[in-house]
Amino acid sequence: MATAKSLAWACGRPLIGVPTLEAWAGRAISIDDTAAAGADQVIGVVLDARKGEVYRAAFASDPGASQLRRILPEAVVTPEACADSLLSLVGAGSTVRLLGDGPTRYTEAFSSLASLEQVP
Repeated sequence: MATAKSLAWACGRPLIGVPTLEAWAGRAISIDDTAAAGADQVIGVVLDARKGEVYRAAFASDPGASQLRRILPEAVVTPEACADSLLSLVGAGSTVRLLGDGPTRYTEAFSSLASLEQVP
């Protein structure tokens, strides 16, 4: 971050910080813009935090919108707690996409989410 700030300052350019999990969620929209156009979409980002925990957050993408709305705050939780919180977000008419290495690393904890789409 210090390097980026120094370069931005030296070039006279603004620097905008973007949270990692939000950047990953934005990737889901850019992968397939047509998927977001038809229905509400929940994007869950789950990254391995080591020590038996994951970083997680969830975002909503409204039909036709290019902006994300945070619906589950960023947190470090156990894989089981993460799976439960993501499962509670699944609603009628919503599709859920999972991003990150967390579900792959902790497959047993995320087995209840097997029906959700996982984006590599």
